[in-house]
Amino acid sequence: MVSILNSKDAPQVLDQLKDWMMLEWGEPISFEAKHPQILIPAPLVALNKQKQLIGGLAFTTAPVPQTDEVGVWINALLVAPDYRRKGIASRLIKSAVAEAALKYVSQLYVYTEFAELYISNGWTLLESEDDNAVLTRRTKLVA
Repeated sequence: MVSILNSKDAPQVLDQLKDWMMLEWGEPISFEAKHPQILIPAPLVALNKQKQLIGGLAFTTAPVPQTDEVGVWINALLVAPDYRRKGIASRLIKSAVAEAALKYVSQLYVYTEFAELYISNGWTLLESEDDNAVLTRRTKLVA
């Protein structure tokens, strides 16, 4: 059984997730994104039944393509190699959409080389270049 949690409910694994992301991409990923007018969701973590970290997802803010606006973006998604191709990335993506809605974020963005993964989870392609793409997904805001 895999649990997807807001990192506020599992803060003990955040340093490990940061380390994994640093190893994967060679640069630090900030989990402390802030914006004066946007509520940015906390990172999400995937834990196995032993409560061990097996994946995670983080958010940031960045300019929205072809506009002067700033939006909320998924800036990192990582699943441990032994747990890949088991639907965990899709669960993290779906949870990210739900978590964003809780923060009154109406639209999420991602820049990725895995466009098909996002498209299969209901995201829309905005633009692509070489092997990378920008996609977006509307959230269902919670009233």
